[in-house]
Amino acid sequence: WKVPEGHVAGDNEPDLTPEFDGDDIDADLRDEDPNLLVIRIINARQLRVMDTAAYGGSADPRVKIMLDGEVAKDKIGNLTHTVIKKKDLKPVWNQTFRIPCGPKGDGSPPALDFVVEDQDKTF
Repeated sequence: WKVPEGHVAGDNEPDLTPEFDGDDIDADLRDEDPNLLVIRIINARQLRVMDTAAYGGSADPRVKIMLDGEVAKDKIGNLTHTVIKKKDLKPVWNQTFRIPCGPKGDGSPPALDFVVEDQDKTF
């Protein structure tokens, strides 16, 4: 992890940005289907407290990947969402998803959304 260029530790954005150049993903994709959407969910920051102070003033976040309003499925049919990070307002997932994806019948791309939610509430 490194402090982003131009920032000083202690600035208004205290969170660190992960070093990520994508080389590990590119190496894995040489023989993949060209209609494969590869998404890496790295981290989140500045999440709202979703669990009251009785629970420590935290959240139990996860991220769902949505295509055209539905939770996307990966190459083997699993739903694409990160693991739940218990009591964490600055979660680090570093999870990669490979989602078969192509144009819709009319040639337009599907809508892509990321939903960050608490295990029992949406942010």
